[in-house]
Amino acid sequence: MNQSTIKYFLNIVEEKSISKAAQKLHMSQSALSQQLKQLEEEMDTLLLERSNHGISLTKSGDLFYCYAQIFEELYEKMRSEMELLKHRSISVIRVSSSTSICEYLVPCALTAYQRRNPSIRFNNICNYTEEVLEDVRNFRSDIGFISQEKGSDEDLFVHKLMDNRLAIISSPKNRAIEDIRSLCELANMNLLLCPKKSGLRGIIDKAFSDNGVSPEKLNVVMEMGSLEALKASVANDDGVSIVPYVTIKKELYLEMLKQHIIPDVDMSCPVSIVYHRSSLQMPELDSFIEFMLHEGKDSFC
Repeated sequence: MNQSTIKYFLNIVEEKSISKAAQKLHMSQSALSQQLKQLEEEMDTLLLERSNHGISLTKSGDLFYCYAQIFEELYEKMRSEMELLKHRSISVIRVSSSTSICEYLVPCALTAYQRRNPSIRFNNICNYTEEVLEDVRNFRSDIGFISQEKGSDEDLFVHKLMDNRLAIISSPKNRAIEDIRSLCELANMNLLLCPKKSGLRGIIDKAFSDNGVSPEKLNVVMEMGSLEALKASVANDDGVSIVPYVTIKKELYLEMLKQHIIPDVDMSCPVSIVYHRSSLQMPELDSFIEFMLHEGKDSFC
């Protein structure tokens, strides 16, 4: 099976007629019918039902049609990028981001930049803050985004882009949290938190520490590296948690989660961009860094 065969099949389905598809493809009906027959023999199944009213997809044909559309789309994308390579080189920027930033903030910024610079491709991976820093420091990643406000050092530049508000969340079924009026009281509830090595956890531990609660005294019943798993457990009323507000907007709208406000407690974690000092010598990286420094906050999801 080759790309032409997939194209022939798609045309037959879209035209709902072998004869009409043959006219559109500028080939004889018999030749197109032969191509279809060979395809069905290769797949070892009937893909189309023929009748006086035209053709219709069998169950196997319907499945093949779904995949054929994907193949065609990928083929066209490949052709487009190959054509682009003839005129200019494609640069790949490797991005490593803290989990909440990676999943909920960065994708929109990367898409916004790529629309302006179609020769740029991004490889975005999720990691913990310290690992993001090491990835950038050791040139495994070109750019990093972390949930911490750290100082620059001899290797790395670190610039804060914005503050990401944190929210205390529970299941709507949880009534006990309605009586909580301080972080000291919240510390005694069943807490579901991200791992200690995450930048977000460092911010949460500091918030409790600043309110007189040692992080070691927190009643953490479970640590989870996945925010999606953490939110699911909170929705199941397994405990309460503290997460970036941007990660729960959909769940709040659907009333799967409930946000709890504690008077005089305003928690947030910074979002910072990290890059190696040598990155400024690379035009494609320097341009993206300038974009993030000046427009990053507005381009996040």
